[in-house]
Amino acid sequence: MIEIGLVGAVLFVGIVAACSVCGVVLSSVLPWSIEARQARLPLTTGIAFGPFLLGFGGILALTAAGGASHLLHLGVALAFVTTVGVGAAAVRVVWPRQFKVDRTDRQPLSLGEWSLVLALGAAVVALLAITLLVPLIQNDALEYGLAARELYFARDLHAYPVLNPESNLTGFYGPWTHPPLYVVLLYLADVIQGHADVPGAIRLIAPWFLWCGAGVVWSLGRLVDRATALMAALLFMSTPLLFLGAGSALIDALPVVGFALVVAGIVGFNSNAISIGAVLGVLLGASLWTHSQAVLFVPLALAALAFDNGVKGWFRTAREAAVALAVALAIAGWPYWRNTELFGAPISDNPVVFALGGLHWSDYFTIGRGLGSPTALVQYGVLKGLFALETYGLIFWLVAGSIVVFLGRQTRATVQGLICSGARLLDTQDRVLWLMILLICCYVAGTILSVALGIDHFVKNERYLLITLPMVSVVAAFGVVQLSNVIPRFSSLKSVGLSLIALMGLVNVAVLTHYAFHKLNLGLSDLAKPMRFKTAKAAEYELISAVDGGTDAGRVLTLKPADFYYSRRKMLSYLDPRMVPFYDETDLKRSIELLREIGVTSIHVPSYAIPPLYNSVLFRALASPEVSTLRWENDAGQYYQLRPEALVAGPSADLSPDKSAWTIETKLALGGRKMLSSIASDRQPLVRARLCRGLPYDLFHRHWINVARVERDESGRAIKVDGSAQYVLKLKLFGSGFVRVLIEQLKNGAAGAVQPAELTPITTFELSDKQQKRDFEGRFTTHADTDSVAIALEGTGSACIEIQKVTLTRLTAER
Repeated sequence: MIEIGLVGAVLFVGIVAACSVCGVVLSSVLPWSIEARQARLPLTTGIAFGPFLLGFGGILALTAAGGASHLLHLGVALAFVTTVGVGAAAVRVVWPRQFKVDRTDRQPLSLGEWSLVLALGAAVVALLAITLLVPLIQNDALEYGLAARELYFARDLHAYPVLNPESNLTGFYGPWTHPPLYVVLLYLADVIQGHADVPGAIRLIAPWFLWCGAGVVWSLGRLVDRATALMAALLFMSTPLLFLGAGSALIDALPVVGFALVVAGIVGFNSNAISIGAVLGVLLGASLWTHSQAVLFVPLALAALAFDNGVKGWFRTAREAAVALAVALAIAGWPYWRNTELFGAPISDNPVVFALGGLHWSDYFTIGRGLGSPTALVQYGVLKGLFALETYGLIFWLVAGSIVVFLGRQTRATVQGLICSGARLLDTQDRVLWLMILLICCYVAGTILSVALGIDHFVKNERYLLITLPMVSVVAAFGVVQLSNVIPRFSSLKSVGLSLIALMGLVNVAVLTHYAFHKLNLGLSDLAKPMRFKTAKAAEYELISAVDGGTDAGRVLTLKPADFYYSRRKMLSYLDPRMVPFYDETDLKRSIELLREIGVTSIHVPSYAIPPLYNSVLFRALASPEVSTLRWENDAGQYYQLRPEALVAGPSADLSPDKSAWTIETKLALGGRKMLSSIASDRQPLVRARLCRGLPYDLFHRHWINVARVERDESGRAIKVDGSAQYVLKLKLFGSGFVRVLIEQLKNGAAGAVQPAELTPITTFELSDKQQKRDFEGRFTTHADTDSVAIALEGTGSACIEIQKVTLTRLTAER
């Protein structure tokens, strides 16, 4: 279980309940239509208001009472929530409204609908199990945890964003322009549990939002029909990236729920233009606090208002939009204004280190993420919802089919009427579906436009597409339910169809849950053990424990700051502006001096590579025992100390293609960039030392992996190595594309073995027109039982690499 304590757990549950009640009371005074009330939108949106109310209360406390005690901050936050609830209740008493909601036509749930309810309940329980039982090692979540920890000790909102690594507690540097709502909620969670030492109550914030979002999606689907509502909630909950992200304390659920509330307001409010604009502005303003990507909500919301009112209603649209924008700006303007003061822009994704041309970050974000060709940009950028199945599942295929079916049933007269008079005059079901399809199409159109203008922010991050899930879930569910209605005479078959779909959803949730537990090798016997024990099984934690056990007292330069959530050492992030002179330096000796001048005595490197490693002199420093000592190494990375190691270059083997026999094979990666599994072709001799084997037009770039391998030296024997020994691999390559370098450590001299003892990642990097040549060297340690090795170079998609030089050198003790 997460380490929160009984008192903290009870307090957290009580606060969630209180916030939900106050949110429901607040929602009840909003101008909902009769149809929205019948669909329970006031209830589900009110529950979703709960975490927002608590977060805004925390922001108020940290702003008005900066530096005060934790308990005072929690008290102010709860007082704010209570005040809102009591104020809303007073409004209901002073201005009572009578609504006649017809519930006489309610029918009992069918067998198929009960199946959907059970699958949805299983998804809720599974998410809770992941949250409570699986240790937190997710990179972005731990960075947010570090920011919350800094807030916990500073007790002032001005400690966010974290821009004072020289003087803060951890040395963390986080130049984010995301509004502070999520970090403040994590801070309050730390206050509730009484410390910020371990990720306890902070694990519950993202699931809270996701469950609230599922409720809102259910109500939006209820505006269509009951089966669609249940199906939509299940599809929403079980989308892999959103489901696993919430279980890993990622921020994604916040903007998704924020936009779901905006959509609920657009389809659910019924009043005059000024009132709708004002209330919609409140929802839009609240959602703008969730994430910097929420600025996309503004044009999407305005497009929906225009479509809802039509050309004839342009004046109503103008009034609604003007009022909504004014209110939203008043509510959410401050964090973006502060960003402008701090970073020069309301939203910025370009810290100082990212702006260094010599590090070639642009290649990393395009080639490294599989978007390096026009075809890949379309397939995995514009159409990523269809091709990143490991991220989104099948939901975007379902919505594509549903949209085609729905639009195919429309007449030209219907479309003309929509353009002139708007969707507001349609019946509730058609209005909701048209508005949601419009929002989906607007997002896709915006993506296409951004790509055409050379702006890749929409496509390089797969999380941005998640904000369309509330609409996508409802439209996809509608299509699936309509499919089950094809043969209405056989109602039993309809129930069987819904039950089968529910079963598929249940299997999907089970697979995702198994993945969450299996990636840390957690078995049933581990579930009841303390979280500290389970965390210790993670390779990342083991590596950080080695860092903590180091005898040097200085800062640790880290290429993965998130892991230092579990460390007692003070870090120096690779993003820290103090690292700029180091990145600009080309002389090895001088670069080490620069690190020592800013207090760095050791270096923490994860198992994956980023430009500050391979596009600076850092990789040379780590490969050279003259300046660094390799202290620890495992699956998660390496730990070096900046001091000479008593090793010198020993025997060296030239494994270049002109000296040794290389082979090539093609793998079809299953799981895209995650490469959960693969299907390999037969190995063939490598011709002309070139690794070039992409599909025509670079189709299926991320899934098409070409592997060049050498497993025998120039004499034809296995590449023998000593166990527990250090080696340096040196490469000289030329070409273009994304490259991954691996060492296969083999036992008992079985160089041709199918199953290697272990794959040791050496590095990844990109080659492009700007950096066609690559000289790289990396150090690694063989396992005690390793007898021989094979060296593998992987090229993704249409990567074309010429292998010019490969050597493997044994490091031996000085005599």
